[in-house]
Amino acid sequence: MLKSLRMNPIRSAICLAVLVPSLVAQQKNQTPPPAASPYLREATITQAGSTIHIVANSPRPLAQILDALRQKYDWLVDYEDPRYVSTADLVERPGPNGATLSLPAGGTFSVDVPPGSPATAPPPEDKTLQLILDAYNHSKNPGRFELRKNEDGSFVVVGAGAQDEKGKIVAQEVPFDLPITLSSQERSATDTVLLICQEVAERTHVQITLGVTPRKPMDHTNVTVGGGTKMQARTLLAHTLAPTGHTMYWRLLFDPGSKGYFLDIHAVRDK
Repeated sequence: MLKSLRMNPIRSAICLAVLVPSLVAQQKNQTPPPAASPYLREATITQAGSTIHIVANSPRPLAQILDALRQKYDWLVDYEDPRYVSTADLVERPGPNGATLSLPAGGTFSVDVPPGSPATAPPPEDKTLQLILDAYNHSKNPGRFELRKNEDGSFVVVGAGAQDEKGKIVAQEVPFDLPITLSSQERSATDTVLLICQEVAERTHVQITLGVTPRKPMDHTNVTVGGGTKMQARTLLAHTLAPTGHTMYWRLLFDPGSKGYFLDIHAVRDK
């Protein structure tokens, strides 16, 4: 075609007159590529000799690290955000359809931890988690976190503090630490979790919305938890999820836009 365009100027002009508007129209209809995310898709865990190096880059670096530890070592660690109320703990990022999202102002966080013994063995879970939290709490990332142990021996990382409007780190009430009472009644696991969220919300005056869940096992499993005795909301939540026949863990995520929480519950997939 190039040869024929050179040999015939009139034909060249006609072809160009047709091609150029077509190319312009195509360019107008093309969707511009999305801006590159400043975050990592997932945290990385690498080992060199006697050091395990962990790197995260996320609005919630600790939650991202916990997901990586689950993939690497099968550690199921629950996670609960603090309330991010200070503008210093928040950042705005582009969202879908031109919207602007307000997110926790997390970013890069890295930590080195020792391996197990022998060095090819997984590191001890409790000590490793505590080392990670200690390093995080001395970083510039938002929130201050504590390690708790669930009734079944699993661990949960809870947000126990964050900056106030004056920029001072202050302790916060941890929502799922609260003791609540449920009447002894058979309900679906989903309805029971909703009731737990409602009871905690009434005590804290902070809305908790049930987000992502494995609907089928939760909707079709009936449980009876509570019975008039006050128990930590977290314990009641664990008791509710246990009979579903699936291994589950949760993420309680604070939404700065609504100033409430979303509770996401995940079922572990078989490898």
